[in-house]
Amino acid sequence: MDMSESVSTTPPTDMVINGRRFVCQPKGNSFHDGIFYGDNPLAFAYPRLLCELSLIIIITRTIQLVLKPLKQPRVVSEIIGGIIIGPSILGRNKAFARMVSPEKGAPILETMMVIAMMYFLFITAVKMDTSMIRAGKKASVIAVYGVFLPCVTIVAAGLLLWHTLEKNYASKKSTNLGALAMSVSLTAFPVLHPILSELKLLNSDLGRLAMSTSMIGDVVGYNAIVIFEAIRQDNVKSIGTLWYLLSVFGLIALIGCVLRPAALWIIRHTPEGKQVDEFYIHCFLMSVMVLGFLGDMAGTTAIYGPLMLGLAIPDGPPLGSALVNRSETIIMDILMPFMYAHIGLNTDIFSLTDWSTLRPFLLIIILGYFAKFLGTLLPSLYFETPLRDAVSLGLAMSLRGQAELSTFRHWRHLKMVNTQYFTMLVLTTLFVTATATPLLKTLQKSAQPSIISKRRTMQHCTPYTEVHIVACVHTEGDVPAIINLLQASHSKENPISVWALHLVELVGRAAPMFIAHDKRKISSRYARSNAIVNAFKIYEQTSDDHVKIHSFTAVSPYETMYQDICRLALEARASLLIVPFDKSNQVIKIMNSRIMTRAPCSVGIFVDRGHYNLVSSSALPTSHRIAILFLGGADCREALAYASRMAGKLTVNLSVIRFFSANNKVDNDRERQLDDELVAEFKVKNLRNSRVGYREWVVKEGSETLRAIRTINDGTYDLWIVGKQQGINPALIEGLEDSSENFELGIIGDFVSSPDFQGTASVLIVQQQVIRSTWTTSLLKGFEIP
Repeated sequence: MDMSESVSTTPPTDMVINGRRFVCQPKGNSFHDGIFYGDNPLAFAYPRLLCELSLIIIITRTIQLVLKPLKQPRVVSEIIGGIIIGPSILGRNKAFARMVSPEKGAPILETMMVIAMMYFLFITAVKMDTSMIRAGKKASVIAVYGVFLPCVTIVAAGLLLWHTLEKNYASKKSTNLGALAMSVSLTAFPVLHPILSELKLLNSDLGRLAMSTSMIGDVVGYNAIVIFEAIRQDNVKSIGTLWYLLSVFGLIALIGCVLRPAALWIIRHTPEGKQVDEFYIHCFLMSVMVLGFLGDMAGTTAIYGPLMLGLAIPDGPPLGSALVNRSETIIMDILMPFMYAHIGLNTDIFSLTDWSTLRPFLLIIILGYFAKFLGTLLPSLYFETPLRDAVSLGLAMSLRGQAELSTFRHWRHLKMVNTQYFTMLVLTTLFVTATATPLLKTLQKSAQPSIISKRRTMQHCTPYTEVHIVACVHTEGDVPAIINLLQASHSKENPISVWALHLVELVGRAAPMFIAHDKRKISSRYARSNAIVNAFKIYEQTSDDHVKIHSFTAVSPYETMYQDICRLALEARASLLIVPFDKSNQVIKIMNSRIMTRAPCSVGIFVDRGHYNLVSSSALPTSHRIAILFLGGADCREALAYASRMAGKLTVNLSVIRFFSANNKVDNDRERQLDDELVAEFKVKNLRNSRVGYREWVVKEGSETLRAIRTINDGTYDLWIVGKQQGINPALIEGLEDSSENFELGIIGDFVSSPDFQGTASVLIVQQQVIRSTWTTSLLKGFEIP
């Protein structure tokens, strides 16, 4: 019988020839006929590979759910999952060990791991903003000291303890010591970014500084990889270094002279707002494999070419974002588990027996990590960084993950480390990341800069002074309605200063951006911001010096975009923050809810139901008919205070409708008193203003309130302003508690903006600033911008 058509479950036979271990086993088919024909699927290559993949995914996802309350990043559960299927835990079972033995699946599993790392580093490099390497002095100094101090510490400790290390490892002192020093000293950007993203720290000042610092360190790291490989080639063959360097320069020339110009050409010839042609996406994804092959053939690592290719492709839309969207999920969820499986199958906790050589090796690693922490902490303090942020940065720069595991696997492949040392390196990586991440989360959770105790509301603004407003827009379509609202908000006596913020979802790049258009020209990749900025400039120029405009663009994930918004509101000392409402976009709704929870000022959720075009402000309505539904409470008082400023504009006609409950039923006497005082003040102020009307409506319960509002809706108004719900008289909404579909709008706001209301007027739902407790304020002392 032809051996290629037979299947054997005979255990593999080991042989040692010239000091090398060979595993001999009968060759079998990769596929089988099925269990109903008597075949054992696990005796065949591909079913076994799929079984291992399914197992590692199930285990890692389960561990991730268990560790989620402990604030552990995804990479920790993935490393643990790999260890579980290895000889440390499940592999202790002989039957399981035979099924997933490294000897049986080594060629396929290792190949899949290399492919996974090639695409992982490629897609991470695509997302890197290389301009962050040109960061300021602070990031550069921290990066240099963060690399220099641990390198010196490890070299010094290594020279003192070298004679106590394992003989094979100690035999190549310069190579192994230098490799270990660089591994501990560098913080890989591909590791740091996903962890900071999980912790929602990308948009924070700490996150931006950490990413800039890691990118600068990565430049050193990439050069160190080249030097390390060149030295290793020289150990094999004297002329090897020359050929190696020529190969590296050849790869760089191919990428720089052919592939990068091709990427730039594709970007130039892709119309704005259109998707990149699928053919080009496929070409670049295939280029990863080609460059990996060329790099491996030339003697460099297979991951070097894909890494350089990723750096050569401009991040963000249209090409970078398209590559990320098409491939990131399958890379992270399907390919990367192969790497964790391979690492786990080669990690054996029970191999840690020779502590006479392990103890000094562990001591060197611990000293290196401690020096890394100090090398980041001390220069941060030198630049007068608050202690909490300096400690947080030190913890962030100590994080370890996929890049280090790939390096350890490379060392194991080159026999630089044995199983004991490899296991120790994996466990220290796991321990450092599992310890640093929750500490970092705890320190930064209490450092939210947007939470303040000062009153920043429309109600508490000094009359006839400039009011600061932050107005957010997602698309060009939001601009006309927002400008129309702002037009009604200012007059000669009540000028406004507007911070216009264009919100752009972060796609295809790793580093968030916050652009001040007064200081920096925006990239052509975000050309839509230019149209928005120009529209606000035209509005400013036609407002008779009653309006000042400051334009910004925030490029960040929707999940953490609220941080940029709240930070801008804080720095602008805004009294009102206006954000658009999008019922169909759940992500934006969640973002709006987070803003209302954390904003340092009052918030207005704007529901646009008008039909305007992005044209000059002269094309917008010249008069405004506004209705205020006043049901009592802090939010309604804030809405009335805002409307009171609008009443001073000659083109504004304002109607205030105040609701009372029958039998004068009041839940909170203090709230009623505050309502009466503000309404009385409003009446006195507008006593001779013929454009302001006031009336009262008495209702028994919530259903009557809704009927009354329907009666008022006679089509004469183009804007409704309502308070959200804080302090509202519960008698006025009795029976309506479960009727609201959009919690962030409140019961009345949701009703007025719903299609059932059959209105064409836009709606502004106002929430007065939520003042934090004294305990929270004292905890955050020192983080408020005065």
